[in-house]
Amino acid sequence: MKYLKSYKLFESIKPFDESIFQELMDEASYNFISLPGGHFCIEIKDCDDETMVSKAVKKLNLDIECRYSKVEKNYYIFDMGAINKFKCLIEDLKMKKYNNGDLIFKKDTVVLMHQENGYIWVKFCEIWSVFEYYFHTEPRVNRGFMSNLIEEVFKFRPLTPLPLTALL
Repeated sequence: MKYLKSYKLFESIKPFDESIFQELMDEASYNFISLPGGHFCIEIKDCDDETMVSKAVKKLNLDIECRYSKVEKNYYIFDMGAINKFKCLIEDLKMKKYNNGDLIFKKDTVVLMHQENGYIWVKFCEIWSVFEYYFHTEPRVNRGFMSNLIEEVFKFRPLTPLPLTALL
């Protein structure tokens, strides 16, 4: 068993068991990304079989609760502690679906997210910048996090999330 990385589990440091991803290694590559506060992200590339990712997450869930989401061609696994930390950013938003299938997410009268043209646009100042500043990760990882967050709170798999500096 190979322990190259670690994550925080309660108050102790637990080694990351890379054998969890052994089944994926023939087809896919993965990158363990250590995040502040003992949180983590695992980015999986070149995997055409989502059931393999699902199996890996189930094994990982034996040690620490986590979830995954797919953004474009990659999968992103985050521990639930990281997702729960930022739920407050969007859990109070009211979702409205229009006849054309577009979705709008509002807090009071302010639109903070909207789905349009194959993307879900997320207001940068109020939502995106908060976790981006905390994690200090690359844009593709931020999209993976936002996808997981939206799926956890609103119970649907969104299209590709992108930051938006101003809503039109």
